[in-house]
Amino acid sequence: MSNTDVIPYDETGGSFWEINGFKRTSKRVNDGNALCNDLMNMIRERSEIENKYSNLLRNWSKKWFDHIGKGKLSSPM
Repeated sequence: MSNTDVIPYDETGGSFWEINGFKRTSKRVNDGNALCNDLMNMIRERSEIENKYSNLLRNWSKKWFDHIGKGKLSSPM
């Protein structure tokens, strides 16, 4: 049996001590580990995207603040 074979999960029964219980438990542990790694990668990628976005917004804000600040809106009446 390879690592990619699917062991069906039987909700109705089975404990660690029954036949294939060890395999099922081992697969759940390995799948949980893989899921955690995928989740960490997803959060890391999202963090990088949001960091780039915040830098772009900061630059955009500075550009327009400087532009509008030098225009008619900032001159006294």
